[in-house]
Amino acid sequence: MTILLYIGGYGRSGSTLLETLAASCPRTVACGEVAIAATRQIASPCTCGQPYETCRLWGTLLTPERPPGSWSHEALTIALREQIKDQDAILIDSSKTAWGSLSKPFKFPRRLRSEFKLIHLVRDPHGVCWSNVTGRRRRKGKLLPNIENSPRRYVRHGRTLLG
Repeated sequence: MTILLYIGGYGRSGSTLLETLAASCPRTVACGEVAIAATRQIASPCTCGQPYETCRLWGTLLTPERPPGSWSHEALTIALREQIKDQDAILIDSSKTAWGSLSKPFKFPRRLRSEFKLIHLVRDPHGVCWSNVTGRRRRKGKLLPNIENSPRRYVRHGRTLLG
């Protein structure tokens, strides 16, 4: 039996740290934010350190015939789970749940029943706002300007609070 452990919450809430700690268990497979791989091209290496094309888990799924962006989040997560189903393991998807992905973790319990676990991380909103303003962001591979002393930081605070 392979359990899907879904880490939900808002960005910069500690989900990457939790995933890294949980992945230290030998029977745990950390997949990062599967929703990103399902919806767009990914450039970073897998959590195992290999490029996605040569990773033993992702390499068979993300092929030229089925590239990133051609999957639904649910289909890719289930396919990843099928890859390790005989290993009696835990698969971690840390796709989070903010904004447009609020319903994502609620699709899995209907299909997986007791083989689905959800961890909802909640961080103090002040800390999340501070991380959003001081943290460096990237868009399409380019580093965005720091807005710590810009009036735009209030817009980002508002978006964070709504999220």
